Amino acid sequence: MGSVKNHLTKSLKDRVEAYLRSRPETRNSDRLLMAMIWDIESLGLTRMEMLASLIEGDLSNPESIRRQRQLLQKEYPELRGTNQAHRKADEQEIREMVRA
Repeated sequence: MGSVKNHLTKSLKDRVEAYLRSRPETRNSDRLLMAMIWDIESLGLTRMEMLASLIEGDLSNPESIRRQRQLLQKEYPELRGTNQAHRKADEQEIREMVRA
C-alpha cells in the first residue's frame, strides 16, 4: 500500500471516527454516515457534478466508509450503535431456535 493511499485511508478513518463521536445517529446508519462524508467531499458541486464524482470514484468509496466504521466500532465499543446491542440480545434466542 503506497503512502498516498495510507494518507487517504487514515484521513477517511479520522473523518469516520469524528462523525461517530459527534453524531451518534451515524453509528446505526451507514447511509447517513456516507451522506455526511460525501456532503463535505462534494462541497461546492452541483448535484449532477456530485453524482459524476461518485461514479468516477472521486468521492470516498462506500465500502471503505462502511469498513472503517466497522473497524472503529470493533476497536472502540463506545462508538457502537444500538443496533448491535439489539442483535446481541436476539442472538441467544435465535441460537435456541436453530438448535430446536
